[in-house]
Amino acid sequence: MDIARTIIAVENDFLCKLSVQNGFKDCTKVRQANAEAEFVKTRELRPGDAVKIPVVTPKEDTGQTELRHRFQRPGVPVAAIRFVHGSASTAVQNDKTLTFIDVSNYKTDQAGKGRKAAFVDHNVRGFNADADADPDTFKVEVFDFRAKVKDLPAEIDALRPVFKPDGKILRHEEFQGDRKAAGTEANKRSLDVTTTEQGTTHRFRSCYLRAVVDEFDKGEKGAGGRKLQTVLTSDMTESAQAADKAGKPADAADFRKVEILDQKLSARYFLKECPAAAGKAKCQARAVVEVGHAKRRVKAVVHVLRKSRDGAGVVTVDAARDWCQKYVRWLYAQANMGVKFLDPFVRLIQPPANMITIGTPTGPRANGGGEISVNIGIDGAAKKNAKISTSRNSKPITTANKLAEEIRKVFPALKVVVGENAINTGASRGSADILVGDPNAQLIEIDLVTNSDSKQKAAVVRITTTKIEEFNATHRSFVGTPDERILLRNYDTGKDRIDVFIVGDLSDGSFGEAFRPFKEEPANDPKAPIINSLIFRQGPIDGDIVHTTLPHEMAHVLADAGHIKVEDTEMSFSGSPVGNEEKVVHGPKRISDPSEPANHLEWLSGFKTKGSPVQFLRENNSGLLTDW
Repeated sequence: MDIARTIIAVENDFLCKLSVQNGFKDCTKVRQANAEAEFVKTRELRPGDAVKIPVVTPKEDTGQTELRHRFQRPGVPVAAIRFVHGSASTAVQNDKTLTFIDVSNYKTDQAGKGRKAAFVDHNVRGFNADADADPDTFKVEVFDFRAKVKDLPAEIDALRPVFKPDGKILRHEEFQGDRKAAGTEANKRSLDVTTTEQGTTHRFRSCYLRAVVDEFDKGEKGAGGRKLQTVLTSDMTESAQAADKAGKPADAADFRKVEILDQKLSARYFLKECPAAAGKAKCQARAVVEVGHAKRRVKAVVHVLRKSRDGAGVVTVDAARDWCQKYVRWLYAQANMGVKFLDPFVRLIQPPANMITIGTPTGPRANGGGEISVNIGIDGAAKKNAKISTSRNSKPITTANKLAEEIRKVFPALKVVVGENAINTGASRGSADILVGDPNAQLIEIDLVTNSDSKQKAAVVRITTTKIEEFNATHRSFVGTPDERILLRNYDTGKDRIDVFIVGDLSDGSFGEAFRPFKEEPANDPKAPIINSLIFRQGPIDGDIVHTTLPHEMAHVLADAGHIKVEDTEMSFSGSPVGNEEKVVHGPKRISDPSEPANHLEWLSGFKTKGSPVQFLRENNSGLLTDW
């Protein structure tokens, strides 16, 4: 067979399409020319495959001159498939073709502009105003001019990234396993849909669909999910953990790289009229779209408090890594965001005992003439004394600098850092703290010997238990308690990322707390490093409960705001309408991005009182974000 040329296939090519484009009515001749190729014998065509195109045999037709003759090219128009959202007024063929699909922000069984209407089921394949109100819903449309039936089948699959050695994405491929075999990754992330012709357009559309990230929204667990209307785009943390248990560390490392927003969705339609022989892969029209758009990542570092000096962490490094990464990915995918944990990603930190605080909590001036005397030991060596006399009317920061200078004289090679604290509500000035040495590298022991100023008191701060005193009416959130400050002052890594501290417990039983910047709120003026950080307790990780804890506390920092006022299924609501198992469909895991400003939600605090949670996360503290 004479070959005219060779074509390198690109994404969404198939043999019937290439054949029709090159003058044939179907792929019979092209299959014959490529009879030994894998894409003819065993599989479908893939990008990069070299397809031989045979020479077209010309044909002559006689016809009377001076008359117009109409000729129909065989095979034209060729079948196609695409992703669409649909519209109320546009003709079906003129609807916009989608190039990305966003993870849905809606409760899976609800729809409508007020988010309270029922989401139509899989039998509705025409326009529905309530389903249309969710900008993240989508449909699959098949176009087949030759189809003689009213319903056509289509397949949707999530595709995973395959990585180069440098970590960049090389290509996308199906998830592991047979998409028809229950329990495989491919099966969990696949969906078969029926498309119905819209009028007499030869265009066939599926029901309304959504991309989701967990098994509850998918409809595999609990109530309210939609098994026939959702495509699972979850990450692969759980597969990585299974690979660890099976002794496959290379697989586990590969699986942990798979982000929700690095995936793609593929839609396929197998052409009924394709002439492929029995047992051979029929031609398939295919469309591939990105999951998410305008993607950003939150920069963060995770610190796990040790239970004792050089002891185990309150949780393991592996557990902290997986839990934190998985649930930030799950929830923030709704905002087209992920997380970039900076090296060392998760680190164990020693319980520090190296801070002296002056004038906590109200920052009084010194009466003068009092003595502050401390004995300090480094790495088990004999303790040495440093002492000062307080000066009348000195601010805490002045006294702290004076004592720090004496400590430096006694220990010339020792790192000594002084920091002033923000002013507590009702106080006239801030207290001050002195850090002595590096608790991760040195064993620091400090004893307060004398503390005799009648107004301005000193105290040594030590973490002796993994239960941390949390901020309260005495120690406001923009100041922090001494327990919180000793952690943040010692281990904070910078104000351009969120420092996450995992501790054993919090004194008032909170799951977590955040230190936000309070921009445009001059009454609350936190000092670095008591900013862009958060603390949460180990319980959510140990029990795999309240999975919104870390994303919720991160949202305080990113949005620079308090809680959502009314919507109890919002991630930023204070509390949970469903208890500790928050993954259920009506749990507090949604991050709304209302399309109309009138629908923006009210916040209890923050420098803006109304706004879209997604916009707040992406815009209010954007220095913490980095490009995807």
